[in-house]
Parts: sequence; structure tokens; C-alpha cells
Amino acid sequence: MQHNQAAQTARDDLVAIVSNRNKLVEEYNAASEKFNWALFQTRPDMPKRVEELTGIFSLYNGLMGKIIALLMLLFAIGFNLWLYRLEPAATIDPNDNTFQYALVDRTNQIWDFADKTCSKNLSFVICRLSLLVDHWVPNWAQGYNLPTYYSHIPQILIVGSYRIFIRPPLAGLALQGVALQNISLFQYYHIIIYLLLSFFPLAVFLSLRVIRLPLLAAGIGALLATHISTDGLYGLDPSSFLWRGYGLSSQLFAMLPLPLAIAFSLRYFENGSSFGRAVFFLIATISGHLGIGIIAILSLVPLALAKPSLIHIKKL
Repeated sequence: MQHNQAAQTARDDLVAIVSNRNKLVEEYNAASEKFNWALFQTRPDMPKRVEELTGIFSLYNGLMGKIIALLMLLFAIGFNLWLYRLEPAATIDPNDNTFQYALVDRTNQIWDFADKTCSKNLSFVICRLSLLVDHWVPNWAQGYNLPTYYSHIPQILIVGSYRIFIRPPLAGLALQGVALQNISLFQYYHIIIYLLLSFFPLAVFLSLRVIRLPLLAAGIGALLATHISTDGLYGLDPSSFLWRGYGLSSQLFAMLPLPLAIAFSLRYFENGSSFGRAVFFLIATISGHLGIGIIAILSLVPLALAKPSLIHIKKL
């Protein structure tokens, strides 16, 4: 009996506390309404000013987010440029780059051969391209037409840009005391590797923006882009491309368009847009390196079957 009375007393006390709390909340809300009404009476422009301040704070937060994201991207690229700054100084390759540069050098020889062989008319471009995409490589496996079976676009781009932009148009210029005509094809080849590896965070940043992730998320992705590594699995990590690594430089030409190819394909599966850009970056990935291109195509299979929504991805 005493226990029942104690329980009833405790229950009554609890009800009284809740009632008092509710009464205090009601009094506070009433006082707040009176204060706001009095404030708006003395300052009729207060609602407009509150709206303006809210807009300013939203704009400030958005601007700061953009600045922070861009600083992340610039830091990621700048850190790579500083960390790998000695890569262009290589004078000999101890890895697979020896074979990769042999293809570049052979493409350069074929360029000279095309200059002497192809007639200077409308068929000059067709003649040159036909020689560049299908020619004999004598220093691979006792010689065979390797470009027919191996991705040759990277070698053509390297030699073509070297011939057009480095020599002869800029042969007489100097950059930081070093004459550009002294930049050999071997040095230029390593400069291209250095720049492609350093600017990979930009490709990740753009791909994350393509699928409409926030700028901060894209900035974080740029920071982490070149910090993914494996234990010697020849993947898309720095050890595959550095001088002290494996020298798989041809993969770099596919590694940059790879995230963009997947991102634009994801947009196409989600709403049917960006088909042309998805195809373009898929072709660029496959042309850069067939193995990475196969990875890109296989990555599209689960995306096509699942048809993920970019809205749901953005909320993650």
C-alpha cells in the first residue's frame, strides 16, 4: 500500500513538472512573438534585412566552399609537381620505359621517313597517318608491326606535339636559360610523363563535378587521387610510373580520361545526357591503353544494370 502511494506521488510530481515546463514554453513563445512584433513595429524593414543577411551568409558559405575546394585541387597538383620534380631529369630508364621510349623514338623515325616519302599534296596527311599507325618496329621481338596490336596514340601525340611545339617553331627561344632546341625527345617524353602524373587530381576533380558532387567532395577526391597505391600490382598508382618504379607510362594516357569516361557514362545511364562525351572519353581511354580501356568498359556493366541515381549519390 505504501509503495502504491509513493508511486502515485511520484507520478503526480512528474505530471506537475511537465505541466510547468509546457507552461514555461508557452510563456517563452508568447514573449518571443511580442518581442518580434515590437521589433518589426519599430523597424518595418527588419524582415527584408533578415532576408538580405541570410542571403549574404549563404553566399559567403558557398564562396568559402568554392575557395577551399579550389585550394585543395591546387595543393594536390602543386604537391605532385614538387614531389616528382626530379622525374624529368632522368637520363636513362631502368624499367619498362626503355621499351616505351623505343616506340616513341621509332615513331619519330617514321615521322622523318614520312617527310621524305609522302608527296606534298592533299594526300600528305593521309600518307603520314597511315605510316604512323602501321609501321615496322625492328627492335621488338625481332621485329614486327607492333602499332597494329598495341596502343600507338600516346606515341603519336608525344612525337607530334614535340615536332609542332618544341621544334622548329620554338627552337630559338629560351626558357630559364635553357634553349628549347636543347630539349631532346627523351627529355620531352619524361616531361610529358611528369605533367600527366602531376595533373591526375584535376581529372578526378572534374569527374566528381560531372556527377554533381559538392565542390568540397571533389576537392577531397583531388587530394586523395594520387595517394592510392598497391603492393606492386602494376595499377594506377605512382609506383607504376615513377623512375624508380615499373615505367608503365603508356597507362598514364588512359588514366586521365578514365574517371571522366565513367562519370559521363554514369550521367548517361541516369538521365540519357552526355552520350557523346561518354563515348569520346571511352575512346580516349581505350586508345591510350587497351587494358585500362577494358577496365573502363567492365566498370560500366554494373552501372548500366543498377542505373544509379546521381541524386542518391549526392546525398551519400
